[in-house]
Amino acid sequence: FLPTMQRARTTLALAQHQRTTAVTGLNVVRSSMAMHQVRVLATAAKTAEYAVKTQDTRPISPHVTIYRFPPAAIASITTRITGVGLTAGVSATAIATLFGELDLPQYLDMITAIPLGQSAIVFPFVYHTISGCRHLFWDFTQKGINNAAADSVSYVIFAASAALTGYLVW
Repeated sequence: FLPTMQRARTTLALAQHQRTTAVTGLNVVRSSMAMHQVRVLATAAKTAEYAVKTQDTRPISPHVTIYRFPPAAIASITTRITGVGLTAGVSATAIATLFGELDLPQYLDMITAIPLGQSAIVFPFVYHTISGCRHLFWDFTQKGINNAAADSVSYVIFAASAALTGYLVW
C-alpha cells in the first residue's frame, strides 16, 4: 500500500510541477522529486532514531516467564491441550488400528496395567468433558462469566477432574 501511495504522491507532484516546466525548465521537477525523497528518508531516520532511543527506557510487554496466569487462563489452556491431545491420540490410534500396525487389545492391556497409564488416558477425557459442560452452562445461561466466578469454577473443575480420575483409575 505504501509504495503505491508514494508513487501517487510523486505522480501528483510531477503533474503539478509540469505546468511550470514550460517557464522554468525541467530542474523544478527534479528538485521536487528530490525533496520528496529527502522527506521520506528523514521520516525513516526519525523512526529508527526513536526506536533506538526508546528501546532501553520502554518496558517490554509481560513475558510468559514473569507473568502469573490466572486460574481461568490455566483452565482454558488445559482445555485446549486436552482437546488437542485427545484428538491426536484417538486419531493416531484409529489410523494405526486401521492399517494393521497396532493390535489394539494388546496395546490397551499394556497401558492399563500401569495406574499412571490409565490416568494419562482418563484425565484428559474427564477434564475436557467437565470443562465442556462449564462452557455449555455459560453459553445457555450467560451466568458466571466474570473473573471471580471463572477463577473459582476453574479450581472446582481441576479438583473434580482429579477426584473423578482417581475414582475411575483406582
